[in-house]
Parts: sequence; structure tokens; C-alpha cells
Amino acid sequence: DWSSDVCSSDLNMNANQLDQIEIMTNPPPQYATEAGGVINIVTKKGKIGWVGKIMLSAGTRGEGSFSANVSYRNKRFSFAGTLSMGASDFTGNSYSKRQNFYADSSNRFNSETNFENKNLRPGLRLQTDYSINPQNLFNITYQGNDNYFDNLSHTQYSNINRNDEVYKISNRTNASEGTGYSHYLTGSYTLKSKKSIAEFLRLILSVNAGKNDNDRDFYQQFLSSGYIPTGVDSTQNQFFNTYNKGYSARLDYNKPIKTLNGNFTAGSSF
Repeated sequence: DWSSDVCSSDLNMNANQLDQIEIMTNPPPQYATEAGGVINIVTKKGKIGWVGKIMLSAGTRGEGSFSANVSYRNKRFSFAGTLSMGASDFTGNSYSKRQNFYADSSNRFNSETNFENKNLRPGLRLQTDYSINPQNLFNITYQGNDNYFDNLSHTQYSNINRNDEVYKISNRTNASEGTGYSHYLTGSYTLKSKKSIAEFLRLILSVNAGKNDNDRDFYQQFLSSGYIPTGVDSTQNQFFNTYNKGYSARLDYNKPIKTLNGNFTAGSSF
């Protein structure tokens, strides 16, 4: 179940495309510069021609998703594309009632909250493979994801004396709105030996860029008995804008060693 979720959600890959998933806790030397382990995903050999699939889902809390993928393969060329869209609109409310008892009196403190959280998450993944001949293979993959959210909540706090009279009130509004995106592009070239397909030299180049914006607004209004504004209000705005980009290059080499019944592997990355 975990492997299917990873491939269908995070990598936009159908579970029925998988042949096996291998978790390398002690990865080969060419991955030694990376922290942690390596997940090796092996896909099934595709059939010649076109294949397509559409998936829809909806939840009772206000969430839904859509994805469509299409792929084509011939003897030298293959293409796969996936378009996805996830959305949610969560609403809710809550309340709290507290009563304090003293030796000669008591009072109460009540709060009521309602909120609405909206989110939209489109995504696109494109992959193409081309083989000039059995020894020369090219791959290009693009992955893009966007995120839009708009959250709003209102809370009212009320102080009530022992005569059930409201003597102090405050209204608090919290809003958070923002967007984000991430784009990832990678290309690889594989040169295989004519003597053995297990011997190869592979170059991988990749570039990625991302951005996240988050604008937060806080407003609190203070009122006296009879819900009369006191004029002592507070407001605050916070703006967060984060950018990131990266480049990487990797060179891998693998050669089988028949005398030792094993493989010689090496790699370098920047």
C-alpha cells in the first residue's frame, strides 16, 4: 500500500506500471554523496501503442481530485504524461465554555470559532525516452506542481460575570493566503557497452526552481458590554516570500566482474 501511494501521489505514476521497488539502505558508491538511503523503482516493460487512464475521487469532508495520464511507446520512443488536480474546501466550528468558582462569586469565559480552509493543487508530469540504438539512450523528465490556499477563521471571546452579564468581548480574525510552485527538469544520457547491457556510463543533469508566498493577516477588536467597540483594536500583517533553485550533475559507471560474480560501480556528483 505504501509503495502504491508513493508512486501514484508523489511521482504521478500508476501502481500497475511497477515491477518492483527496492529500498537500498546501503546504496552503491555512486550515491554515496547523498544523505540517507535510495529508493530504486523498476517499471514494467510497456506495450506498443497508446494507453490512457482517468481517475476521479471525492470525499465527504469537501475534498476531491482528478488525474489523467496517457502514454505511447514504440520500439525506440516512449512518452508519458500525467495531469492532476486536487482541491479541498474544509469548513468547521468549535466552542469552549469555562466557569471559574471563587469563595463569594463565579464568572465564565466562552469562545466560539468558525473557519474555512480552501486549497487547490494542480500538477503536470511529462517524460520521454528515446533510443538511437541499443547502446545510446536519452531521457527527459519534467515535473511541475502548483499550490493555492486561502484560510480564514473567526473567534469570539466573551467574559461573563456572576449575573450572566457580558462585560468584555473580543473578536479575532486570522487570515492566511498564498501561492507556491515547484518545477523540476532532468535529462540523462546512457551509453551501454556492446558486450554487456549491464556495463554502462550514464550522465544525469537536472535543474529545479520553486517559490512560496504566504500573506498573513491578524485582526483583533475589543468591545465592552452591549458589544460597543472600545476603539482599542490591534492588527498585524506578515508577508513571507521564499525562492529556491538548484542545479545538479551526476556521472555513473557500472561494469560487471564475472570472476567475482559481482559489479564494479563508481560515480560522481556535483
